[in-house]
Amino acid sequence: MNIKQTLTPFRKITPPVRALASIVLVALILLYTDRQNRNPESAERKVTYLTENIPVLTGGVVNPLFKTKVREGLKNGWPREMMKLALIEYSDTPFTEYTEEGIRNGLLEVGLTEGKDFILEVMNAQGDITMLNSIVDVVATKPYDFVMTISTPTLQAACRKLSHKTVIFTTVADPVTAGAGKDFTDHLPNITGISTLSDFGGMMRLVQDLIPGVNKVGTLYNPSEVNAVVNKESFEKLLAPTGITLVAVPINTTSEIGDALQSLIAMKVQADCQIVDNTTGSAFPQIIRICEDHRLPCFTFDSPQIKNGATAAAARDYHQAGLEGVYLLARVITGEDPGRIPFQYVSKTDILINKKAAEKCSITIPDEYKGFIIDL
Repeated sequence: MNIKQTLTPFRKITPPVRALASIVLVALILLYTDRQNRNPESAERKVTYLTENIPVLTGGVVNPLFKTKVREGLKNGWPREMMKLALIEYSDTPFTEYTEEGIRNGLLEVGLTEGKDFILEVMNAQGDITMLNSIVDVVATKPYDFVMTISTPTLQAACRKLSHKTVIFTTVADPVTAGAGKDFTDHLPNITGISTLSDFGGMMRLVQDLIPGVNKVGTLYNPSEVNAVVNKESFEKLLAPTGITLVAVPINTTSEIGDALQSLIAMKVQADCQIVDNTTGSAFPQIIRICEDHRLPCFTFDSPQIKNGATAAAARDYHQAGLEGVYLLARVITGEDPGRIPFQYVSKTDILINKKAAEKCSITIPDEYKGFIIDL
């Protein structure tokens, strides 16, 4: 077949059709050449700006040179508009509030100003899993450059639906069980973050020191929350060799808390050591009130609950978790690959004792804990 024969079929196409085909071809070329402007997360945007290993913190404060690298990364990565950041929360709890506060402070610490360098949109599902899925579906379709999540349910939803977004999680007990990876180093390529798995060893020692001879403690937990199950089983496993029994009563909604706690009291537990989950977290004042009525010590893994009347806390610092989540975000802005950044445990644990609450429960505070007393 010669060239003339090859071109014959195209020549038989009518002029209007040829014109339409030409327009489509030009449009496809324009779409391809403009792909970087349309998709801020395209492979072409994921260049590396970090050329040297600069520590985030020096002497406990953000390294000025690291701040400079963050600004360089911001300039190179988003030269035409402000960075867009989504923050997804599952429910209104003290640990959510403290984590969000830490995130906002962290953004300032690394040198970023809201409204100038970035836009932050906060979305809270109010404890409704259907609403959470709807929120994540919306985030999946919008041009957010980064997504930050607070709590296990939000991370689980992000793992399922946001594989095309860079996700930084905070305030998650066990990111591996949540589906974010095989372990803290072998994880999903678009995700990194901060684990706040409770300090069960610290709580065990605190309870033993404040209640000599303790052999039975209780907790409530929501079996439908992965983080609650992880926390319950981890604490139970740690206590077993010490001879302390953990009595765990399941609940599904906050309306069941009263009856469940009365069940614990009837089983003569010597303290309520309330593990962290979203269901009990949103109704913690009710737990404390019932414990107070029965002079039952209430220990918490959530330090803000001390102000609500809890007896003592061995708690991860959720404000710190927010800060450290932003430090990871800033490292990604400078050009680090989130898939190569290991998950990390939050660096700080708080030990707090409420003097008045302890006195109501006839607890004598040992001398070695005097420095941890909060007199409210």
